[in-house]
Amino acid sequence: GEHPEGAVVTVLVEGGTKDSGASGGTPGEARAAEPIRISAERLVYTDHDRRAHYAGLVRLRRQQTTMAAAALDAFLLPPEEVRPGQSRLERAVARGAVEILESSAEQVRRAAAEVAEYTTADERMVLSGGEPYVYDEQRGYTRGRQLTYHVRDDRIFVHGDRGSRTVSE
Repeated sequence: GEHPEGAVVTVLVEGGTKDSGASGGTPGEARAAEPIRISAERLVYTDHDRRAHYAGLVRLRRQQTTMAAAALDAFLLPPEEVRPGQSRLERAVARGAVEILESSAEQVRRAAAEVAEYTTADERMVLSGGEPYVYDEQRGYTRGRQLTYHVRDDRIFVHGDRGSRTVSE
């Protein structure tokens, strides 16, 4: 049958466990699961580097964020290194007309680039290639040759050429 969001769907669950208190939460407090859903037309997994390569109409969804790209490489942590409540996703590299949409009650943010690299541990997104931008209502457009966007505390750093407009906080 036809699958509306591509032939392959993977769900990498973050959290959903009781907090031990080690991560700064309250011991015994239930942490909500944050599934990362990745769908694509094709998936090739190589065990030696724990890399899942998704190709064709790739969509990554996590909480209020959706990322679309032509291809995506997801690098997974070895199972023995994954702590309870931690994602197996170590980092993800999306390539080819990458578009990111983040919508919350407060605002909608859009971003685009040819390449986007997301690192889970520090929730950092590096946008490069093409003409990267991040747009939201408060700041308008932030552009540069390379943009580093920290998801957790909402900071954007611009590594730009002279002559490209950079937007400070």
